[in-house]
Amino acid sequence: MSSDHVDRFTCSLGPILPFQIQIISPHVPNLTMVNTSNATGSAVGFPFDLKPDYSVYSKPEGGGEEVEGFDFSRVDFVIGFESGSDPFVDDHSGGRELNTYGELLNPFVCPSDSEHTRQVLGRLTAYATALLNVQYRTHMFMVFIVKDYARLIRWDRSCALVTAKIPINEESHLLDFLIRYNIASPEARGHDRTVGPPTQDEVKSAKAVVPELKSLVAVGHLGNRYIICPPMSRPRIPVGRWTRPSIAFDIRNKRRVFLKDSWRVLLEDGKPEGVIYRADEALMHHPNRVGLGSNG
Repeated sequence: MSSDHVDRFTCSLGPILPFQIQIISPHVPNLTMVNTSNATGSAVGFPFDLKPDYSVYSKPEGGGEEVEGFDFSRVDFVIGFESGSDPFVDDHSGGRELNTYGELLNPFVCPSDSEHTRQVLGRLTAYATALLNVQYRTHMFMVFIVKDYARLIRWDRSCALVTAKIPINEESHLLDFLIRYNIASPEARGHDRTVGPPTQDEVKSAKAVVPELKSLVAVGHLGNRYIICPPMSRPRIPVGRWTRPSIAFDIRNKRRVFLKDSWRVLLEDGKPEGVIYRADEALMHHPNRVGLGSNG
């Protein structure tokens, strides 16, 4: 792509982006960008509607049906616009030493005594919470545009990483991100490689043994597969261990089991939960283990 083309393209990515989304589409043929600013019923189980300005979906392989509305269970990442002030700063200190715990913990976030700042940060956090809730993800990305510049945000279970300002009309970093995301693998995008759709035979077997299983996903673990219902969205912060319990069907042993997954804290002297179970198997009322270990 020529530099002249990039210059013209980046100029079109300014504040008029909501009306010029068709300019981006030819450069991201594997993605679909949908205006969801007026969407309703955004996340199953969430107590209020979430309306990202744009939701970006992966186009189905093999020419399947594309998403036209809003479905957080299939969103790859969201694009949000802010016409007011930016809740993030590139240099919070202003040349002075950071003193308070809040400043040391979040040196690039404006003081939260502003109601507007709290609302914007709360909205971004709610988007990340809903998406990481209803999908099995290792991480996710978000594009946040404030007037004539953008920031990229990468969320995982430990924190959110926010870039410095990206001047849309001067630099091509936002376009570069979109192009690279378009060709990135599902794992690089943050999709959990151990989770996927079950086969028709697996669905039939699972429903015969565990009839309460409805819409299903398959989880691979240590050479076996388990069929569970997709996760539900819960209004919690997106970081932490995020333990999720599920009634499941054990493909190998053809039986009902209880599946529990969580993000384990890595500490030098910390023992994985499964190791503790193994040491305490003689205790009464202790569940019988059929498998334990870490994925990834």
